[in-house]
Amino acid sequence: MTRYCGREFTFQEFKQIRSLINQNPKFNRMRLSKEVCRILQWLQPDGDLKDMSCRVAMLRMHRDGLIELPPPILILPWIKSKNLASKILSLISKQLPDDWEEKYHVRPVLLESFVEKKRFAGTCYKAANWINVGQTKGRGKLGPAGKISVPIKDIWVYPLAENFRALLKN
Repeated sequence: MTRYCGREFTFQEFKQIRSLINQNPKFNRMRLSKEVCRILQWLQPDGDLKDMSCRVAMLRMHRDGLIELPPPILILPWIKSKNLASKILSLISKQLPDDWEEKYHVRPVLLESFVEKKRFAGTCYKAANWINVGQTKGRGKLGPAGKISVPIKDIWVYPLAENFRALLKN
């Protein structure tokens, strides 16, 4: 058994995941992770699929050579849109607080994102007026203290409320 994202995966489950990928070559990574969650009954306490954890786990499995994921798709190469990333960040920052409050009954006052330093400069976050507040230590949420076990990332935040500092202190 091998552990990914807090879940133990058996040899049989790796076999099921590989089979799903091979039998559905047109599925993208998001569709695959949703199907894996359904097959393995990997659910959150509220019954929703544990989709994001599954995507992260599958990416790590891919990097470890245990499965072969299809190439990632964000945007088709022939589609051109000036400032698309900062436009999307702007739309998200406007819509997310309402959606979050509706689902969790708590209104967020600050957005946070992590950008892998070796791969990206965070240009779209800077263009969308996000604030770089530092970087991670590279140990991950479950990694050993003092040891770099995951890539170091820049931490970007975007305040959703003027008094976010006071609200976060309470």
